[in-house]
Amino acid sequence: RFGDLISIVRVGCSDITKLMDEVSLEVVSYMFTYFGECAYQYVDAASREKGYFVKVIQVQDLTGSPFQREKRFFRAMGLATKRHEWLFPQKDMRAVVFRPPSWVSLVFGVAKLFLPASVVERIYIHRPA
Repeated sequence: RFGDLISIVRVGCSDITKLMDEVSLEVVSYMFTYFGECAYQYVDAASREKGYFVKVIQVQDLTGSPFQREKRFFRAMGLATKRHEWLFPQKDMRAVVFRPPSWVSLVFGVAKLFLPASVVERIYIHRPA
């Protein structure tokens, strides 16, 4: 109805260590940038057509997600994020995390101390009742 782009990521179905062993950090970083560009093209066109700002909503399903400390992957994400801030400053993205394992609260609690407030406010961790 509103035209927002929804991206679903099933983290528990991926093997980021194998990805990083097979593909360079730079390629993964540019892959994230490519996905960001595709999303931006959609939200820009939809925003112009609808007359209001359309967002990207990323749903992250953490079912079965192990605790992964793959520094190369997170560095690639960081490089892409910096590139996105420069390329698409107007792109508004929200992340909604579903079914987080217990360790996510601890990690996010520490990570948000180092993340900019503008990033932290765009992340919502759903905790089932």
